[in-house]
Amino acid sequence: MNIGLVGDARSGRPIHNPFATRAIRPGALAYWFEDSANSPATLTERFLAGNARGQLIGPHGSGKSTLVAALLPALEAAGKRPHVISLHDGQRRIPRAQFPARRLTRDDVLVIDGYEQLGWLSRWQIGRRCRRANCGLLVTAHVDAGFPMLFRTDVTAIVAQHVIAQLARETPEMVLPAEEAMRRVRELDGNLRELLFSLYDEYEARRWK
Repeated sequence: MNIGLVGDARSGRPIHNPFATRAIRPGALAYWFEDSANSPATLTERFLAGNARGQLIGPHGSGKSTLVAALLPALEAAGKRPHVISLHDGQRRIPRAQFPARRLTRDDVLVIDGYEQLGWLSRWQIGRRCRRANCGLLVTAHVDAGFPMLFRTDVTAIVAQHVIAQLARETPEMVLPAEEAMRRVRELDGNLRELLFSLYDEYEARRWK
C-alpha cells in the first residue's frame, strides 16, 4: 500500500492518508486494552510469574504484533532482554540470521511472532534450547500452541472504534459507528488490519470525488 498525498494546505486536511501503512504498522499505534485491568506491565508480571512462558492468541490482523511491540519496553524494564523473531507464511524454521548470535541466558526472552508457522522439529529444537538456557519464551499464534495463555487479542466493536478514532483524529468523518465497525470486522473474520486497509481505500476514493 502506498502512502498517498491527501488534501492540501488550503483545505486544512491532513497531507497523508491516516490509514497509510506507516500509521498502522506494529508499534506505530499503542496497543489499547479494552479492560483497564490489563496493561503491558501486568501482562509482563503474569508472564514472568508463569516461568517466563506464554502465548498471545488471536486471529490474523487482531493486533498480536502490536501487542508484542507494547510488551518489549515492559520486559526490558523488568530486566529482560527480548529478542523478536517475526515469521511469515510458509516459514517452517527460523532463519539462522534471525536467531541471536550470542548464547542465551536466563535474562533473555525469545519472542516468536508467528509461532504456528514452524514445523514440529523447529518447535522442539527451540523448546530444548530455551530450557537449556533457562531463558523465556513468548509466542504469538492463531490457535493454542500449548503455552500458558497470556492474552487473547479479540477485536470487539469498542476496540475497532477506538483504533479507528485514534488514526482518524483529524478526519472524524472516517470513524465508523460501533455497529458498522463490528459488522465489517465480522465479515473479515476478526481481521482489524484488513478493515484499516479498506478504510485507506475509502479515504483515497473520497479524496478524488
